Amino acid sequence: MKRMPIRKLLYLTLSLCTLSGCQFLSSVLHDDSVVAKVGSHKLYKSDVVKLIPSGLPAEDSLQMALQYIHGWASDLVFQDVAEQQLSKEDQDVTEDLEAYRRSLLRYRYEQSYVAQRLSREVSEEEVKAYYDSHLKNFILDLPIAKVRILRLSAESPYKESLRKLLVSGDPDKLVALDSLSFKLAEKYIDHGEEWMNLVDIGRLVGVDYGTILSKMSHNYAEVDDGSGRVSMVYFVDYMRSGLQAPLEFCTASIQETLISMRKRSLILSLEEELLEQARQNGDFVIYEEEKK
Repeated sequence: MKRMPIRKLLYLTLSLCTLSGCQFLSSVLHDDSVVAKVGSHKLYKSDVVKLIPSGLPAEDSLQMALQYIHGWASDLVFQDVAEQQLSKEDQDVTEDLEAYRRSLLRYRYEQSYVAQRLSREVSEEEVKAYYDSHLKNFILDLPIAKVRILRLSAESPYKESLRKLLVSGDPDKLVALDSLSFKLAEKYIDHGEEWMNLVDIGRLVGVDYGTILSKMSHNYAEVDDGSGRVSMVYFVDYMRSGLQAPLEFCTASIQETLISMRKRSLILSLEEELLEQARQNGDFVIYEEEKK
């Protein structure tokens, strides 16, 4: 077979970029003509259109279509070059494909098996027992806090009144704050009952957590973002890094860990069960063991 020069193959890919938006859209929107070609490989309008969500603006549709075409062309350029340049032995991927097939089938069956048997319910007792037996794993590497955040105009005449409500521990005043914030503030976030690490709190405020801590005084920090707005942050509770993380902060991660351990146990028991069944049925034999 006559080899196509690599330069020509690459040219076919690059030539896709010369299609103007109007030319491409016209081709795509009307008939099932060829919209791209690499060597003997052709890509048709129907192959591209089915991948583009309906309702997209024409410009976005074009961009998505061109990205797909370039990916398609890139794969085929490499395929054609590899087939030309590699030896027959290097091109033989039969064993790799079979190994991948076995791995994929195993994975899919394991997922189906686990999905039918895995319980995702984790009791408080299980969480507490795991926490108590792994205390060293739950040392805070970042500060955590329970906070209430109020964001409003730095020039708001209601700023001081809202601040007093924000730092209050009176449930009635907090209800009033929640109601007033809809009218008088840009944003109100109440995480007063939930531990969060300060990186996530910084994202809510729009600054790094070091800036918040540098502004904190008596459990209160006020951060001006320079755009005429201010974020008032009240720390209902705070724990510095290096301390033992409270159980409630660790609960979600412990639950996921326990569920993951259950999943792993199910898969291991499945493997042992299938191998034992195969031994009993005579389907799995280690001949060296028989000789002994």
